[in-house]
Amino acid sequence: MKNVLSVGEISDLFNMNVQTLHYYDRMGLFKPYCREAQSGYRLYKFDQIYKLATIRYLKNLGYSLEQIQSYMDTRDIHYTLDQLKRQSAVIRKEWDRLRRIDEVIQRKIRFIEEKIECIDTGQVCIKQFPIRYYLPIGSEDILYGTDYFYYYPTVVFYEDGEKSFGAFLPDVREEEEIEREGVQVKSIEAGQFFCGYHLGPYEQIEKTFERLYSEAKDRGISLAKRKINFNIIDQFVERDAENYITEVQIQVKKDRNTGRMDRSHW
Repeated sequence: MKNVLSVGEISDLFNMNVQTLHYYDRMGLFKPYCREAQSGYRLYKFDQIYKLATIRYLKNLGYSLEQIQSYMDTRDIHYTLDQLKRQSAVIRKEWDRLRRIDEVIQRKIRFIEEKIECIDTGQVCIKQFPIRYYLPIGSEDILYGTDYFYYYPTVVFYEDGEKSFGAFLPDVREEEEIEREGVQVKSIEAGQFFCGYHLGPYEQIEKTFERLYSEAKDRGISLAKRKINFNIIDQFVERDAENYITEVQIQVKKDRNTGRMDRSHW
């Protein structure tokens, strides 16, 4: 190996952009040994590569350039071990945060993929559901300021002219799972629901409600007032509102005398 290396040779050796080395020079982090008198080209001694290797090592560990500068100026074995322990704690915290985000993203992906497989937009039918859980968000005024809205499938409740939002937890099946998460949750009671699909913008969803209530009446089925909407294809996965798909579910009322679902004219 040569005793003196050009900036281009250093760049090739470390697979690093020449402009990065120029920047390190300007900030005083990694300066050349000297410059050629006529060309002004930067020249480095071979033993300087150990310093650059340390800089790259620290950068890969997540240190900022300012932190690296301080580290290079003050390091000894005790300082180094202390700083590595601190950086490990920072990385683990960020690792946990990203893992949690990935879990909810994967949950939303599974929800969309499973729903898409069985979508029949012309179908109106009764479905039986177990108890289901969601994180309450509240009104649209606060919707966009909570991370739940962005990471979980959205469930929307319409009742008596009011609309409220929640973050659906499709993979949670037991109440104990929720208690371990330590978060406030609500549930949608188990039962039979009259289900259909709304296609297009949410502003037109009242027409779908009217259609479902009308069809249920024709079949002799009594429905609750509350409408529960699950956004399947929404603004996060589709740019054209005309292509939005929302599953509308309205619980079938129980017969007051028997406690069973009203199925008198199915």
